[in-house]
Amino acid sequence: MNGKPHFPRQTAGVLFDDTIPAILEEYARAELDVVTLSRVAPCPGPIMFSVMRDEMEIIADFLEHYRNAGIRKFVILDNNSTDGTFEHLGKQTDIDLYRTGADFTTIRKQAWLNLLLDTYRSPGQWFLCADADEHIVFDGMQDGRDFHRLAAVMDKAGIRRVRGCLVDMYSHHPVANTSFRKGETLIEAYPLFDRTGYREYELPPLIAREGGPRQKLFEDSSTGVQPQLTKYPMFRLEPEDFFVNPHFLWPYDQNFASKCYLGLLHFKFVPHFTSKMDRAISEGNYWENSIEYQISKSALLKQQDLSFIGENTEFYRNPGSLVAYDVIAPIPW
Repeated sequence: MNGKPHFPRQTAGVLFDDTIPAILEEYARAELDVVTLSRVAPCPGPIMFSVMRDEMEIIADFLEHYRNAGIRKFVILDNNSTDGTFEHLGKQTDIDLYRTGADFTTIRKQAWLNLLLDTYRSPGQWFLCADADEHIVFDGMQDGRDFHRLAAVMDKAGIRRVRGCLVDMYSHHPVANTSFRKGETLIEAYPLFDRTGYREYELPPLIAREGGPRQKLFEDSSTGVQPQLTKYPMFRLEPEDFFVNPHFLWPYDQNFASKCYLGLLHFKFVPHFTSKMDRAISEGNYWENSIEYQISKSALLKQQDLSFIGENTEFYRNPGSLVAYDVIAPIPW
């Protein structure tokens, strides 16, 4: 195919492989400082990777979720946190902590992640990549199965990139007026999700998915942008593989081998969402000059009491809630 293919709508966050040279340029110049190294040795079980900035409000919940699911080693890059996140991470005994003072952009974030992944890359090593507001779940987790067992099942099935989808979680309150009490877990504060209303279609790099509650923020936008929900947050890396962005890896063929086995419970709309949104718009450092945040702010200004509750709303109890409505597929245990 000559030139970039044309699609009827843009897909927020998805960057095609013409961004790889830009990522490699940032990769070559990136300087990540080692802060602390844990005593946890690398193992075939998945290692969790994340880039964080000012996530003190939710970081404890993030760590507890993945520790409970069998993650024994974290590799976290702090990017200029000033709210105590960096200091909190430095006290943990299972985290290899890195830091960078460089200004954030989506291209740089991918360069940083690839640099870290290459540092820990070895044959058979599984990786998880998630943002601080993403809790990955799967069928069987409610019965005590963990990421180590999931990796073994995927190995047996010949799958090295496990497909997932963002499941936007929300509360009973309007989007711009949520609360999160001290001591409360994210799932207690934001227990609702959309059980239906999703659409899938194929793009060259991935099986794309759109829909969910966030589309209410975008339905009046003239940009054609829709949030992309598909992600590949769990993977093994072969020598030729490249983690282009959270939505797909290169080369593309393995992106089509997996059903949507993972749900990424996405706690985006916590109380500090509006301040993060304003910062992203001011800095313009996310995809397409932070256009997704611009659209969200415009929608919330027009309808300050906008709520995600509707006919598709369902209460989340455990990963079985997602399986019951075909949001994610059952694991072939």
